[in-house]
Amino acid sequence: MKKILPLLFAAITALLLSSCKKDADKTSSGSKSTTTSYKVDYTISPADVYITQVTYIDSIGATITANDLSAFTSGVKTIHILSKPFKAKLSIRVDNTTNTTHNYYLAITVDGTVQKYVPMSVPPHATSYDGEAEYELQ
Repeated sequence: MKKILPLLFAAITALLLSSCKKDADKTSSGSKSTTTSYKVDYTISPADVYITQVTYIDSIGATITANDLSAFTSGVKTIHILSKPFKAKLSIRVDNTTNTTHNYYLAITVDGTVQKYVPMSVPPHATSYDGEAEYELQ
């Protein structure tokens, strides 16, 4: 009996602690409290020296414009948004100073699913050639 009592006490304590943790995850209405976050990836491919300007909408809805791709690691910029609706937008300006056509694509991916894919071809010696991808999260 002396050996069973401590084991019984430990089991009851573990059960109560587990039950209290589950209750802490609930709101006053009894529903589970969750914060939904959406991962949005802006992709530019290829990310090369002919791209002279990039503009995108950040996680709070502000327009960000840069004259280089330093914010895009390997051509990808990831943001996290907390609410919908949200307008995701990516645009680039290309100055093709070569004698060949350059092909690019812009993509907007939400939680791993491509929602918008925009291919673009920039002809030789085209300056200030713009491309844009836009997607509204509902």
